[in-house]
Amino acid sequence: MNVETHIAQQHNSKHLVQIALAGEFDALACSEIRVTFEQCVVEHPGSTVHINMHDVSFIDSSGIGALVFLFKRMSETGGSISLNNVAGQPEELLRLLRVDQAFDVQYV
Repeated sequence: MNVETHIAQQHNSKHLVQIALAGEFDALACSEIRVTFEQCVVEHPGSTVHINMHDVSFIDSSGIGALVFLFKRMSETGGSISLNNVAGQPEELLRLLRVDQAFDVQYV
């Protein structure tokens, strides 16, 4: 899985953390991305994390678990997450599991 992270300052002194994911978001990818997610929580508490999933072709229960992990941890610090550009198999699974009822998901 390819991961790009960009940190931008928002007007309210909190950060906007932008993460772009690409490839398959499965158990193997989760072991790689978990460090990035943990850094978001530790280094940018209370921030907004936007995850661009445009280039994610597949997600499984491990990937969903990693997103829920990030959501819970960011919520504990007063932050939030949103998933953007979700389509294909990831969209089908997120809709089936009703993840969009827990946090912001923008479908293509």
